[in-house]
This record gives sequence, structure tokens and C-alpha cells, in this order.
Amino acid sequence: MSILLPITRALASNYVHRELLNFVHSAFPIPSKLLRCGTPMRHWLIILRPLDWWPMLGFVIWGVVMPKDPSWQFQPILAVLALNAVYLSHAYGINLCAESNQNYPLSTWLGLGVLGLTVIFLSWLWQPVMGLSFLVGTVASFAYSVDPVHLKSRPFLGVMTNALIFAPLSFSGYLAQRPFEPTASQITLFSSLILIPIQLLHEVDHILADKAIGAQTTAVYLGPRRTIYLALFGLIPATGSAWILGHSTQTPLLEITLIWSIAVGLVSLRYRQHDLTLSRRPGLKQSIRYLSLIYGVIVAAIFLR
Repeated sequence: MSILLPITRALASNYVHRELLNFVHSAFPIPSKLLRCGTPMRHWLIILRPLDWWPMLGFVIWGVVMPKDPSWQFQPILAVLALNAVYLSHAYGINLCAESNQNYPLSTWLGLGVLGLTVIFLSWLWQPVMGLSFLVGTVASFAYSVDPVHLKSRPFLGVMTNALIFAPLSFSGYLAQRPFEPTASQITLFSSLILIPIQLLHEVDHILADKAIGAQTTAVYLGPRRTIYLALFGLIPATGSAWILGHSTQTPLLEITLIWSIAVGLVSLRYRQHDLTLSRRPGLKQSIRYLSLIYGVIVAAIFLR
């Protein structure tokens, strides 16, 4: 079963749901009898969307490695990765259930609620400030996806809320082995500023699907070309925060971020003239993901030296 089979984007959310079913079949080497229609395994694999959120665990690893603390304990690192995996499953599941045209049963919503409350409770026991960050992120995930608030449909505010949802990742990664310090806020700010232009470019790639469900995202509101320009402008504060964090940690973070920003800019400008229809999708999101993956590995490597 090939993990390389992509999810075909669609105009209608019911088509997206059907493609997600096919993607789970192709991506997970799970016996087919466990994925038969109606089984709990299939139901929850689709709702929790692990193949969508697993790259975001890189932000947790950033939080772990950026303090350059040589005394590592792998148990808390694995624990914080598991905690964030549950948190991301909850956030992505809420988004899928809220924006799908299917009426998911109350048990599904209760299950997602239990996941969110479990993360808040366990992280609060770990450190109250960590629990507070997950509480804010959980509330933001509901506000981002669920009506009547549905901040995703509010231009600009939706992008900021999205960054708030992912802020606990690097923050909790830092707190996994140490108490709260100002450096934790610096790392969280840096990762959030990096995420904002990435999210804007992702919205460009999602314009058709978002229009189909009536979501007035920033990209839908501005159009693809102006959204790309806004994302490129957003790389400026991200690079500035890299300079501050790189200076405080004595690492070449500024130089690495500047090279990454130029690469993202060049790739994005190639697509600013494309007509984003299903037949001419330029694959901007996938290109940015590859660049961000390379960038994240390099950043982690310079802090591991």
C-alpha cells in the first residue's frame, strides 16, 4: 500500500470525505477487515487525520532542542510528543467534523471533547502554564472551525487564530524538561511567525475547497496573487524573530531562515499567475511543505550541535 498516493482535492466537502477514505486505505498498512465501512477503526482514522498533522510535531521538536540543553531525558520528550499527538488529533478532528456536510453523531463530538480535556488535564498536572497554553489552543480550535464563530471564515483573523492553535507545540516542547523561562516565549513567537506565511500559502492551495463550503478565508477574500504577496511580506517579521532568537542562542538561525525565506519567495512567485482550477493546480502547498521540512531539519540540526 503506497503512502505516496495524494488526496485529490475537490469542490465539495462530501467528495473530500470520500477521498479521505480512499487515502486511509492506501496509506495505512492495516488489515482491510479493520477498515470495513462502519468499523470504529476506520471512523476514527479518518476523523483524527494523522497523516495531515504528523509533520506539525516538528514544532514540538524545535521546542525541545532550541535551548541547547545537553542533559536530555527521553521519557519526557516522548511524553510531550504523545501529548501533542493527541492535541493535534483533537484539533484536526474538530475541523473535519465541523466543515464536513455529514452529520457526525454526538458520540464523535464527545470523543473529541474527551481528547481535548485529557490533554488539558495532563498538561496542567505537568506544569500549569503548559496546561493553560493547551486550554487556549483548544478553545481556539473550536472557534476556528465551529459555527457560529468559525473564525476560519474571517479574513486575517482566521490566520492569526490558526497560529494560536499551533502555539502550544513548541511551547510545550520547551517545557518538557525545564520550567518556564522567557526563552520559551521567544521560541513560541518564532514558530508562530514562521507558521503564518506558511498558512497563508496553504490557504491559496485550498481556495477551491474553501469556496465550496462557504469559508471566506484570507486567500478567498484577497485572491491567490495578493495572498502570496502578503505571505511573502509575512516572512519579514519571521526573519526578524530568527535574528533575535539566533542572537540569544548564538546560532546561525538568521542565515538559515533568510535562505529559506528566499526559497519560499521564489517558489511562491512562480505560482502567482496560475489559474487555481482543479485541472491546473500548481501544487504550491506540497512545494512549501518540502521546503519547510528541509528547513526544520536544518534548524534542529544546528541546535543539536
